[in-house]
Amino acid sequence: MEHNKTKLFHFTRACHPPNPSINLSSVGGSVISPKPIWQYLGFYFDRKLNFNYHTHFYAMKCLSTLSAMKMLDNSSRGLLPIQKQLLYRTCVLPITLYGFQLWFFKGTPIVKNITELKKRLSSGLQVLSEPLQLKALKLLQASSPLPYTSAN
Repeated sequence: MEHNKTKLFHFTRACHPPNPSINLSSVGGSVISPKPIWQYLGFYFDRKLNFNYHTHFYAMKCLSTLSAMKMLDNSSRGLLPIQKQLLYRTCVLPITLYGFQLWFFKGTPIVKNITELKKRLSSGLQVLSEPLQLKALKLLQASSPLPYTSAN
C-alpha cells in the first residue's frame, strides 16, 4: 500500500461532525488528514454530498468557455446566429451540465445548484445574443435545457 497516495474523506449530513485524522505510523505511514473536497473522474464531492463546489466549478468553466466563444465572435467576420447556437449546444451545455445526473434526483436539496446553473446559462445566452435580433435570442433560449431567467 502506497501511503503517499492514500486519501481520507468522511461523508456525513450532520451539522458539525468530527473530522478525525488517521495515524498510519504503525504500518510505516504518516498521519492522513481528511480533505474538504474530493475529486474523482471530474466530479467534485464535498462532505455533505450537496455538490455545491461541483456546480460552482462547472458554472465558472461555462463562463470561461463563453468568453472564448465571444472572442470568436469578435473576429473579422463574426459568427452567424446558427453557428452561435451550434457552439452553445456542443460546447457550453455539455461542460455546464457535466455530472448533472449525479446530483439531480428526487429528494435532493438542489435549489442552490439549479439557481447557479440558471444564472450562468442565462448570462451566457445574453453574452451570445448581444448583437443578434430578438428572433435569434429566442432560438438560443429554446436550446437551453433550463428555463431562461435574467442574470441580474
